[in-house]
Amino acid sequence: MNNKIIRIASLIFIMCGISFLIVTSYIDLSNSKAPEHFVSAGLIDLSKIEDFNHLVKLDGEWKFYENELIHDAQSIEESKKIFVTVPGKWNRYETGRKEPKSFGYGTFHLRIQLSETQINQMVGLKIQNIGMSNKVIINDQVISMSGKPGIDRNSYEMGNVPKYVFYYPEKTELDVLIQVTNFDYSPYSGIVSSILFGPQEVLENTRITAYGYELVFLGASLAVGFVFFMVFLFRIKRTYLLYFSMYIISSGLYVLTHGEKIWFHLFPTFDYLIFAKIQYFSAALAISFFIGYLYTSFPEVFKNRMTKALLLVSFAFYPAVLFPLSIQSNISSIQIAFYIAVMLYSVYGSVKSILHEHTYSVYFVGIILSTAFMGREGIYLVLGKGKVGLWMLLAQFTWILIHASLIAGRLSKTFDLVEEQSKELIRMDQLKDEFLAKLSYALRAPLMGISNVTKLYIEQEEDTLSYSRGVKLSQIQDFSRRLTRLVNDMTDISKIKEGKLTLELSVIQMNRFLRKVATSMAVAYKDDGARIVFDIEDSIPMIRADQDRMKQIIFCLMDHAVLNSKNNPITLSGRGNTESVEISVRYPEESSQSNKHNELFEPFSQQNDLGMESGLGLSIAKQLTELMGGIIEVKHIESGEISITVIFPAYKSRVEVDEIAVTEIQSSQGETFNDIEEQTLATPYSIKTAGQSTVIVADESPTNLKLIVDMLVHHNYSVIAVDNGHDVMKQLQLNPSTDLVVIDYWMQDPSGLEICRKLREVYSRDDLPILMLTTTIDPSVVERALLSGANDFLYKPYQANELIARVHSLVQVKKTLALTTSYELAFLHAQIKPHFLYNALNTIAEYCETEPHEAGRLIISLSKYLRGTLDFENISSFVTVEKELSLVKAYLNIEMARFDKLEVAFDVDDNITVSLPSLTLQTLVENAVKHGVTKIVAGGKVTISIKQLDDGVIFTVEDNGVGMDLEKLDISNKTSEKRNSIGLYNINTRLLKIYGKELIIESTPGLGTKASFVIPNGGSL
Repeated sequence: MNNKIIRIASLIFIMCGISFLIVTSYIDLSNSKAPEHFVSAGLIDLSKIEDFNHLVKLDGEWKFYENELIHDAQSIEESKKIFVTVPGKWNRYETGRKEPKSFGYGTFHLRIQLSETQINQMVGLKIQNIGMSNKVIINDQVISMSGKPGIDRNSYEMGNVPKYVFYYPEKTELDVLIQVTNFDYSPYSGIVSSILFGPQEVLENTRITAYGYELVFLGASLAVGFVFFMVFLFRIKRTYLLYFSMYIISSGLYVLTHGEKIWFHLFPTFDYLIFAKIQYFSAALAISFFIGYLYTSFPEVFKNRMTKALLLVSFAFYPAVLFPLSIQSNISSIQIAFYIAVMLYSVYGSVKSILHEHTYSVYFVGIILSTAFMGREGIYLVLGKGKVGLWMLLAQFTWILIHASLIAGRLSKTFDLVEEQSKELIRMDQLKDEFLAKLSYALRAPLMGISNVTKLYIEQEEDTLSYSRGVKLSQIQDFSRRLTRLVNDMTDISKIKEGKLTLELSVIQMNRFLRKVATSMAVAYKDDGARIVFDIEDSIPMIRADQDRMKQIIFCLMDHAVLNSKNNPITLSGRGNTESVEISVRYPEESSQSNKHNELFEPFSQQNDLGMESGLGLSIAKQLTELMGGIIEVKHIESGEISITVIFPAYKSRVEVDEIAVTEIQSSQGETFNDIEEQTLATPYSIKTAGQSTVIVADESPTNLKLIVDMLVHHNYSVIAVDNGHDVMKQLQLNPSTDLVVIDYWMQDPSGLEICRKLREVYSRDDLPILMLTTTIDPSVVERALLSGANDFLYKPYQANELIARVHSLVQVKKTLALTTSYELAFLHAQIKPHFLYNALNTIAEYCETEPHEAGRLIISLSKYLRGTLDFENISSFVTVEKELSLVKAYLNIEMARFDKLEVAFDVDDNITVSLPSLTLQTLVENAVKHGVTKIVAGGKVTISIKQLDDGVIFTVEDNGVGMDLEKLDISNKTSEKRNSIGLYNINTRLLKIYGKELIIESTPGLGTKASFVIPNGGSL
């Protein structure tokens, strides 16, 4: 009943609003009220106005001289005049003008009679719409001109801009001549809007008011449009926000080019033809965006074929902007009619939605009425019947308030739905936990009974029990024992999750404790056939922990090892020093497990091809370890084993007892880091630790930033913290050895995705891993992050151990790859061809007999060369130009001694300050000698050039040797079949990784080869 009343009231309100618009529009357009002062027979007498302090419309019967451009009143031929109504379109004048009747030229004439008092003040005219060009002359003095009137297209210039012009009358009678020419605008021409006349002060106030209305409207349009567009950028899927913002902005553009045409106040010399195109285009855009907004914002009502058809029709208006203005102006009339049709369609849709009880029916009423207001005022502007005034401003503010309410309503509804679903999820989660807890308690007794009965039966019937039955009964006992442990683990998981797990901390002497555990373990796993080796040191420091939970942790590790070792030996070891205690379980690694170390601690994760699972044991062990202040690590040992290590800090006190006073604690480490109170730090923030890894963290939230920094520093990472994407790039330039970047997905200006893409333009995934963080649990977000270049992804809120594990994994992968690359470079550069050493030593031997001094010099050169090429530690480091040249000269000294026809030239600028990767220039020189000039019997020349440029230093090695076919050379692909030069590939790869610049090779067979590269200023790293 209430819904029906609301629907009826809404319909009545809409009808009243539309009726109001129709009535007011009729009153405005008919303008039936007769003015107090009007023009009659080309004369208006204002001399009898005693208090002349208002504006007068110069409407009425003007004289018109067709095909005449009159410059002074004395030259008027009265016989050619006709009387016409102003304002009005001269298309309707009874003249002999040919079609189109809107084209042509002529002069309007009016005489204004003033009193002696009135001529003692400045007076003025407001000229609104006289198309398409006009010139105003008062008493033979030109006071205004828009465009340039002419008798044909060649002498006429288009221009129809509203003017406020002022004149100081010298006599009581004013002869007003207005020349008008139109050869472009087809619908109409002439004086189509009233001309206002009055005192300067009043006219100035009118101008300020008109400009104020339009500027307020324009400012509101741009502000609202920009705000909603920014909201859209954060909610890309909400396309209605885009259409709405574009509709508001295009409406602002429409007002900017209509009414007072503020456009020409911003761009006074702007071409009017292009301006007319913009006028038309702004209207077309507004219509299309409005239809798109209806379609996307209210799909239940407007997502249909009719709306699509209207949208397609709106697109048909765009090509007209390319047509001549005479054709375009005719189409604009059709455009107005189409806009009205769209408005009517939106009204129909709103009525339909109300009848069908649409969720946002109430909002439709205000939306349609405010839109209709703006539409009416827009039509007034085109028809020249009105101005952007208070009604337009009111309609705009109404539009803003209604849509703000609509969006707020939607967001509120979404929030309520999420809150309701969250409560339901919490309730279901609690029910699940309760179910697991009750199930675990209910299963514990029968499982224990099965295990005990089976064990008793085996012991009683040991002598008579067959082997096959004994095996089966042992399997039953083993399965029941495992299931019992799983039930116990489920209970612990439930307690940990609820924060109800109580730890009884005590000081434990670890060597005695581990030996007791070893004794228990030998008995417990005897029936499983496990071969356990114990390697426990005699002097292990004490730790502070819960003894029962410590035992549970060690048994969880051993359960996992027994399950996956396939009866291979398992080693339990205990080590310690003054800082920490390590307890490790090692077992042989299956090949299928080698890449799944991070999955070991996930509940029920599959570990091998036989379907063995880790269950909850390792997950429980990990959580218990961290609750007691320790960490757990998984390592792959070179011997082919997996080592799971639990590390606890050594207890510093001198107390040497097995236990101290029991302290019950409620773990707080289970809380997410996002729940901790606000902490901030100033960015960019840098902290150096003893660790060898550096992480850059970027997050706009000071709280999140501080917490991540604390976690990383606690785990011995050096950290650089920033709160925007621009600082990420700056810090990477200052700290090129950074190992990892952690970025928040929802950062702004630039966004996390943009930062990721920019980084990937310079760094590969191997060179610089990226970990993306987000609060949005959405597969599409993960997809976009990974496609933009992220290596890994983590949802907020997260546990500290999960974040550290991912950081550690990515850093280790990066360092492993970097180390592999370094070894490869070292191996390749350290290769000394046997024939080179043989030839060098042979040459030195010859010189020893003939020129001992030269032989000594060559030995020194060979020593320098071998020291430089065999320096494995510095193979991937940077050296000065002077040091690199020293190595080059040492090499060339030997080669020139061997080949007397080898010429070498150096062209090196002074004061070169950049450094370069070692063995870069030397490799190019060696390549030029070996594969270039020495292949020619007549010898050749190698030129080494180092020149300072504005933005860097260019290194060039050029020879006039045999040259090569570049089509057969590919230095960009390590596995390419074309690649036949390891040295050139190496150099190119290093230059790309460090500077993002390639090695440039130019060569012509038979003429020689030129190799060059550029190191930017400051590129020493």
